[in-house]
Amino acid sequence: SVKTIGAPIAPGPFKGRSMNCRACHLVDDVLEAPGGGMRSYTDFARRSPIPARADGKTVAVR
Repeated sequence: SVKTIGAPIAPGPFKGRSMNCRACHLVDDVLEAPGGGMRSYTDFARRSPIPARADGKTVAVR
């Protein structure tokens, strides 16, 4: 599922599919959620989760 604070999106819009850019670039998926809004190039996380990597990192830096 998509990680959010107080307004979960369950199941995530791409559940069961390959990694998709829009899984992080939410656009209008949380437009009506409390504290939500248009999130074209960001998410609600302080440190965004990223797909599995060989170096073991699990989140992106801000």
